[in-house]
Amino acid sequence: MKAEKMFLALMRSKGFTDEDFKMNKGRYANQAMQSRWSYFLAGWEMRGAMGAKRSGALTTSGKTLNWPQKQ
Repeated sequence: MKAEKMFLALMRSKGFTDEDFKMNKGRYANQAMQSRWSYFLAGWEMRGAMGAKRSGALTTSGKTLNWPQKQ
């Protein structure tokens, strides 16, 4: 599953280790990791649902960009 590979790569880049990725009956043994996975997967599945034509998208700097509106 591509989402799982991306999630693991992201979590490894944040300093998590193989110990944090242990599974128990298909769920992460670490409850905090399971919560992160649940929210990541929800975002993964909903990506693109809002579309890029919304007015105002937050950037990583926290500033709001106002997209041109259709006339």
